[in-house]
Amino acid sequence: MKKKSKREQEYENRYRDNDPHLMQFEPPCQHKEGRFRCCSIPINALCKAKRTLFANPNKKQQDMRLSFLLDVNSPKRQIRRKKIPVCARFFRKLFSIGQIRVNTISKGIASGKGVIDKRGGDHKVGKFEARRKEVVKFISKLKGTESHYNRSKSQRLYLSSDLSVNKLFKMYSYPEKE
Repeated sequence: MKKKSKREQEYENRYRDNDPHLMQFEPPCQHKEGRFRCCSIPINALCKAKRTLFANPNKKQQDMRLSFLLDVNSPKRQIRRKKIPVCARFFRKLFSIGQIRVNTISKGIASGKGVIDKRGGDHKVGKFEARRKEVVKFISKLKGTESHYNRSKSQRLYLSSDLSVNKLFKMYSYPEKE
């Protein structure tokens, strides 16, 4: 098995459950009845919820599971549902997450786009979009021929065999020498 780097270990530890059996968990509120019922939930149900969240120490998957636990828009009329409403402080303390992470997940749910991770990614896509369009335009100007194998079924056009990638690049870069 491949040994994990220090960075990978730190990443896993960041999103791992530090108190799976809720031995050090102190409820931050005293809600038992009314709108919120934080303290009326049995400990084994809380442990099960934590186990399902922390089953995979991957932030994206944890955010997806958290999004299923959150209700952003509360209904005007009370409807019977399986979710037990808890206050935000209880929710954050139970899952050891911060306000910013909850806000990010809530915004994704409210916008309808879901949970989007904006860390990392390709930042150069937009930078070369104009050049890519120019290359596509250049290639579309070239004359193509049909395949000699099965002309009736094929919709593809093929470039001449004497055109190499190097020649195409030179034709694109220096159009006056054609």
